[in-house]
Amino acid sequence: MHQPLNPSSIPAHCVSRSTVRVRFCDTDMMGVVHHSEYIKYFELARIEYLRKRGLNYTSWMAMGLHLPVIAVESRYKKPAYLDDLLVIESRLSVLSRV
Repeated sequence: MHQPLNPSSIPAHCVSRSTVRVRFCDTDMMGVVHHSEYIKYFELARIEYLRKRGLNYTSWMAMGLHLPVIAVESRYKKPAYLDDLLVIESRLSVLSRV
């Protein structure tokens, strides 16, 4: 198993930031983002990370290549609310031949 890189040693080209504005349909009746929506935000950022590096995930899928998500973990530190502008940071933390 490969060890994750130290965040301070991750090269700038391995980090990408995406923004998303919280929509009404992402929230509960109190205007707070529902916990399940964060996974969708993560996926948006992952695809944008690839796009910014010139990789078109759609064309990879057409060739039978996939990048499956094998684990997701979240720690909710602070709620997000309707109309907030969120910045999602994606970073390459482990690089292997697989």
